[in-house]
Amino acid sequence: MENQPQENLEKLPELVFEYSPETEFQRVKNVFSPDKRSFYQERKYRVDLPQGFSLDDDNELDEVALLEQIKREFDPEVGQKAETEIKENWIDIIKKLRGVFDQTGYNLPKKYTLKFSCYGVGGSYNDLDNWIILNIKRKEDIVGRKRTIIHEAIHISIEKLIKKYQIEHWVKERIVDLLVQKADPEAQTQKLPIDVTQIDQIFDQNYPNVEKILEEISKNYQK
Repeated sequence: MENQPQENLEKLPELVFEYSPETEFQRVKNVFSPDKRSFYQERKYRVDLPQGFSLDDDNELDEVALLEQIKREFDPEVGQKAETEIKENWIDIIKKLRGVFDQTGYNLPKKYTLKFSCYGVGGSYNDLDNWIILNIKRKEDIVGRKRTIIHEAIHISIEKLIKKYQIEHWVKERIVDLLVQKADPEAQTQKLPIDVTQIDQIFDQNYPNVEKILEEISKNYQK
């Protein structure tokens, strides 16, 4: 068997890590913002929070108590271990992403910022700044962490088209899941509270043209 060429490290997107009580505080504070709180509650998302805090609490958020509790729970070794594992698997993550991006015509950004958290949902993203939040307490094994990073990176890549075609949340999640499977065929899709049959048909008929997929869904998908 021939040796496979090594990925050129200079061509990999730069990877920046953030993990501190202050970033955790901003994460939880964002979860408690009115829009996010209602978003998670309406869709019945599981949301991890510091001990003593709940989305069902109607009292105004006590930010001083929140930061104190976060500092009590904060464990830098958890973040250090996750950082080491992800650095060791970064080439594999990028190879998988590059596989689906080469098919769909997307380019990898020059940098990803990976923010670790023990709170919130499993993963989140910001497409404007190319940052990904990974819940390292929920995603404790490297396989789950790799797939969450790939999932959120794909979200980032297609977010402009999602907004352009006004694709609703669960449909967006299904499209991203299908794209993740193109990157990693062994990845499982989420169980969603919608019928995905028509979405899957439109995806299969139009892949790898992501814009065409979203355009057809915006015109033809029936809830």
